[in-house]
Amino acid sequence: MEDEQMAKCEQAAEKALKKRQQADLRRQPKLLGSGRDEIRRSHTETVKASNKQHKTLLSEANKMPKSPDKSDTLKRHKAEQAQRLSRLEEQHKQSLADFVRNFNEQVEKTHAGWWDKHRAEFETARASVASYQAARAETFAAKHAEEQRQLEADRAAAQVELRGFEADEETRLEEQQQRQVQLAGRHEEELHELTISHVTSTRRISI
Repeated sequence: MEDEQMAKCEQAAEKALKKRQQADLRRQPKLLGSGRDEIRRSHTETVKASNKQHKTLLSEANKMPKSPDKSDTLKRHKAEQAQRLSRLEEQHKQSLADFVRNFNEQVEKTHAGWWDKHRAEFETARASVASYQAARAETFAAKHAEEQRQLEADRAAAQVELRGFEADEETRLEEQQQRQVQLAGRHEEELHELTISHVTSTRRISI
């Protein structure tokens, strides 16, 4: 009975845990989207700051007198900015990929933790039930053994009592038989005495 109840409880807990997991998975796209949006906003702000700095450098370079150095400086600033923006874009893509991977790993880890905890709790519960059943079986066995010992003791006492009764009855019968023999003997003696007395009386009358 306890095993059936334990199985039903475990099935109900698993069903509830699956519902919890499904509900959590439904929330993940929104959380994932929020994280991505935050990364994009940070990237946008970084690009804006870089462009602002680049414009400042260009403005300062344009104030220089027209010369080959000015032209080289402008070209260098533009090339450096292009490289900077390229690096920022690569970092942005890598940040998004890392975020999605870490996000999914964390979700899987969280759900795995739920199931590990569920299994551990029911392993503990099953061990507790098994211990209780073993203790109850031991108690029942001890009680049964005690009842069996008491039954054997009662049976032995009854047999002793019966043997005593049989012995008493045998003694009583022997005593009764002895009294009957004695009584028969006395009757025989009395009859003999009466016979002798009668014969004696008869002889006296004849004389």
